Amino acid sequence: MNNATSELTTHPAPDDGPWIGRPVPRVEDERLLRGHGRYVDDVTLPGAIEAAFLRSPHAHAGIESVDVGAALNAPGVIAVGTGADVAHLPELLNKEELRTPPPLAELLAPAVRMTPMPLLARDRVRYVGEPVAVVLAENRYLAEDALELIDVRYSALPVLVDPDHALDADAPLLHPEGGDNTAVAVATTVGDPDAAFAGAHTVISEEFQAHRYVASPIETRAVSAQVDPYTGRLTLWSGTQTPHRLRDAVAHTLGLTPDTVHVIAADVGGGFGQKGILYVEELLVPHAARILGRPVRWREDRNENLTASSHARE
Repeated sequence: MNNATSELTTHPAPDDGPWIGRPVPRVEDERLLRGHGRYVDDVTLPGAIEAAFLRSPHAHAGIESVDVGAALNAPGVIAVGTGADVAHLPELLNKEELRTPPPLAELLAPAVRMTPMPLLARDRVRYVGEPVAVVLAENRYLAEDALELIDVRYSALPVLVDPDHALDADAPLLHPEGGDNTAVAVATTVGDPDAAFAGAHTVISEEFQAHRYVASPIETRAVSAQVDPYTGRLTLWSGTQTPHRLRDAVAHTLGLTPDTVHVIAADVGGGFGQKGILYVEELLVPHAARILGRPVRWREDRNENLTASSHARE
């Protein structure tokens, strides 16, 4: 064992010469290869309760009513939350995703419409998997059993899956207050393109489409939260790729100062960008921990990961 450890951790000092093209030994793998990684699910919080989310089965629908009476009376249930219960909290805005370098922003002047996300849907759902209610129970099994007792009445709304048709003048609007479905618009011109095309020997026109993809991390999204009963300090364990952004978002949402929120980024277990943005579950779990006075844990299952976590491209 000692020899193996020495081989894994000891590397020859680099000699003089260019670094480009030189293999660089990895130094972070030994702990993980030995099974000594610490993921969010490995964090044990005595007395913790578990959260489970009821998610929309519709891509676009109005919410007529949400009845949680039966779920509140289910075995092991501590609390049930709906959009009305968190309507007083600020909606989530992933504004950090607009990181356009200033020179490029000045050149392109992109028109960007940011759409805040309610922590729990209230009047309307806008994607399959959007959280509508949360159940907090003594364990995940009891929480999921209670989810089945929540009665949500939806009224289906038109759905668009083609971005070209989404720009039609009569297209149904995902966010009616915006006036259209445009999220980002960029237009720029350099030189005289009309003259260049008119004088070209051959003009080739093609349309390219990028396929959709979704990350599939070893540990799906997860967050645990605990409030120190003596200092009031809120501690989060999360697989996030951006712990400082999460800290600031939690502080803003819950009306705290950033120095009273401590985010511990456990081993990510694979992120690929999916864990680099903010999600409403990361704000609701610490909110529940503060309201209930007990640690709260949440682990996304694989079905949730494939539906409710962010997709990319396309």
